[in-house]
Amino acid sequence: MSRLYNIDNENVKNYIYSISSKLMRHFDLEYQVEIENEYFDLYAFHRNDFFKSFLTRSTVYEGYSIFEHILVRYIPVCRNEDIDNFKNMLIRISPLLSKPNKFHKRSIITGIIITDSVLDSEYLKFIKKFFYRKSYKYSFHGWSETTLALVSMSDNNIYLPRVRKKDISNLLNNLN
Repeated sequence: MSRLYNIDNENVKNYIYSISSKLMRHFDLEYQVEIENEYFDLYAFHRNDFFKSFLTRSTVYEGYSIFEHILVRYIPVCRNEDIDNFKNMLIRISPLLSKPNKFHKRSIITGIIITDSVLDSEYLKFIKKFFYRKSYKYSFHGWSETTLALVSMSDNNIYLPRVRKKDISNLLNNLN
């Protein structure tokens, strides 16, 4: 449990470790990672490949890949502009994480903010509505879907997007 050096709050550390213990079976995990000059306390990555080949495995004539990225950041005192910056950062790095090509079909990117503060109700509504979808080359190179979730440790609330609410709530609920 000594991988998260920069976090002083033990409850937050335990929460991040419990998220990673749920993800470690199917995801590749990295702690305290920097992606495109952005820092994340936990980065989880999963890839599914579905390819068809003819005669040899090296001659692929049809196939696609599905990617899933989960980016977790702890912000002790989260303000409204921090949520805006995090949302804009997710939108900016979604093509970089997706790396679209002819075998790319779909990328699911989920940003999770863990905070000790309580936010305005307007931003909590924004989190529920936020869904960003980007197509690459008219969807011939797939698309990416980006959502945002927030976990408030002070009042033990989890604010989830309407899209993929069930999947994310299974990950973030019942962890403490």
